[in-house]
Amino acid sequence: RAGQRHLVFFRLVMTDPSTPVGPLATEATGPAADPASVEDGSAPPSVERPSRWRRLGDDLRVVGPAWLVARILFALGWWVAVAVADRWYAVRTPALQDGLLAWDGSWYRDIATKGYESLPLESLRFFPGYPWLGKLVSPLTGFSVSPALVLVDNLGAVVAAVLVRRLVQAETGDRAAADRAVWVVMLFPSAFTLVLAYAESLFLVG
Repeated sequence: RAGQRHLVFFRLVMTDPSTPVGPLATEATGPAADPASVEDGSAPPSVERPSRWRRLGDDLRVVGPAWLVARILFALGWWVAVAVADRWYAVRTPALQDGLLAWDGSWYRDIATKGYESLPLESLRFFPGYPWLGKLVSPLTGFSVSPALVLVDNLGAVVAAVLVRRLVQAETGDRAAADRAVWVVMLFPSAFTLVLAYAESLFLVG
C-alpha cells in the first residue's frame, strides 16, 4: 500500500550519513555523566524542554510549507492533465471528472452516503473507519460528505507529518533528518493519496 511505501522510504533518509555511530557517537554527543556526581547523589544540570505548544509550532513551521508545496504541485499536475485531455482527446476520463474523489475516493463517498448494502460486493475492500469519520465531520463543518472526506485526509496528512518528524528526531537526534523526512512524506510519488479522499493519512497516523 502507498502508506507502507511511505514508511519504508522515509526510513532510508531519516539518518544523516554524516551522523557518527558507535564510539564516535559518544565523542560527538559529549562526555558521559561524571561518576562522582552520580555517587554523591547530585543531579546533573537540567535541560529546559520546550512547552507543548511551542513544540507544535516548531513542527508546523516545517510541515506547513511541505504540505502546501505538495498541494500546489498536485494542482498543477491536475491542471496539465485536464488541459491535455481537453485539447487532444476532447473528453475527460472518469478520474478527471471525479477530481479529489477519483478512484478510491468515490468508493469511500458512496460507502459514507449509501452504506455497504447498496454497493457491489467489491466495496468490502474498503474499511469503514474513514467514511464513518467523514460522515461524522460533515455536519460539524457544514460540508457535504465529499469535501468532508477530503478535509479529513488533508488534516490527517498534517498530523502524520508531525508524528513522522517527531519519530525521526527521537530515533536519530538529528533535526535536519527529521525535517527531510517530512518533505519525503509529502513529496513521495504516492503522496497524492494524502491530497485525494483516501484513507492513507489515517493509516500513517495509526
